[in-house]
Amino acid sequence: MRVAWFAPVAHDVMQELARTETVDHYDRERAHEFVSEHFKWSYDLTVFELADTDAYAFVWGYLFHYPGILVLRATSLQHSRPRWLTAHRRHHHLRAERAFGGAHFLRAPLEASKLVVVHDDAIALELQDESPALRVHVIPSAAAVEALAPGTGGCHFHVAGGRHDVIGRAAARARDAGCPITLAAEGDPAREGDVMIALEWPPSGALPADAVRAMARGMPTVVLETAAAAAWPTLDPQTWQPRGYGDGEPIAVSIDPRDEEHSLMLTMRRLAGDERLRAGLADAARAWARNHADLRLAAAAWREVLQAAIHTSPTVARSNFPAHLVEDGTAAARAILDQFGATVDLFEREP
Repeated sequence: MRVAWFAPVAHDVMQELARTETVDHYDRERAHEFVSEHFKWSYDLTVFELADTDAYAFVWGYLFHYPGILVLRATSLQHSRPRWLTAHRRHHHLRAERAFGGAHFLRAPLEASKLVVVHDDAIALELQDESPALRVHVIPSAAAVEALAPGTGGCHFHVAGGRHDVIGRAAARARDAGCPITLAAEGDPAREGDVMIALEWPPSGALPADAVRAMARGMPTVVLETAAAAAWPTLDPQTWQPRGYGDGEPIAVSIDPRDEEHSLMLTMRRLAGDERLRAGLADAARAWARNHADLRLAAAAWREVLQAAIHTSPTVARSNFPAHLVEDGTAAARAILDQFGATVDLFEREP
């Protein structure tokens, strides 16, 4: 099976699936190659990831013309989609999409897809309640288990995703209080005893992928206290007591978004000086990942979904969507050809 996978970055699930399938990754820089590659040798399936950040904006140009599987990494696209349309002065298209899909801008990509994959049962239930005709599958987030480099006796804080400004201020406050906080430079290898800060904002409604990947490696991890992470057993840095939602040993530290900078400063001070706590969180995180984020099990679930999607079509006809989403950009060329009475459609691949 040949699969074209549109996402800002490649991840472990793609690599695991590539053991048995051909999986070609298309990011923003390479996406323009897809049409010619698909013309030369058709892909069996397309997979499109969407989240509420600008990094996923390029996906929209392909999702409606080559329907496939939508991996939904957000419960709303209300920030990124309007921002992109506004930046390109497409205000009339913004109004059309809002009228079609409401404030969350989810309806169009959901209904244009053959299947929808999410990583959380609660999100799947919400989508199914709102749109019973949707075919929604739940596949847990997963990551490869990788060995960390040997520790050096210190503790470096690695940053995944955004919130660099908040993290920088929290680190500065911790240093002012006398704690030697070290932020790892981008690309620095993670070592035993290092900490991952993965403050995903806006919250996607799914488990933060960077946090899952760090915990699979056995790194103490700091996340925001969101609905998706509420089911995890975590520590509250205000009291250093377990939060009351999850059972078992704490696997991470969760920060209240209403007290983000202060709570993060407390977290960094405590973790930087408490090697025993870091080790306990790392062991619990690694054990949790083995039971809940196994890469082989996730890949097996993905293979079932891929097989199901081959024999599936979108439930909503293209004509139902706002016109600009399904236009292929050849209207002017077709009009010129029509003036000369051309009957061969040069834009369709011959059987």
